[in-house]
Amino acid sequence: MATHSVDLLPLLATRLCVLDQGHVLHQGSLEEVFGDPERIERAGLRLPLVSQLFHDLKTLDGVPTGQLPLTIGAARQRLMEMLRARQ
Repeated sequence: MATHSVDLLPLLATRLCVLDQGHVLHQGSLEEVFGDPERIERAGLRLPLVSQLFHDLKTLDGVPTGQLPLTIGAARQRLMEMLRARQ
């Protein structure tokens, strides 16, 4: 499947290739590829929106978010873990 809809990828794929002008820039699991937000940006793409939120919390606000969640369900689970840790 080829798409620019990065928000759909975590729901439909387990691995991906980032292409530029027919050349593979990066390939691997979703966690590997989206785990490098700078590389994603250089490729002219963006993180899934929920991942971008956690990336911003980490880089702009200093919140220790750990690995970026890729889906709403994973983000909810991560938030619950973070809230429990604060109690």
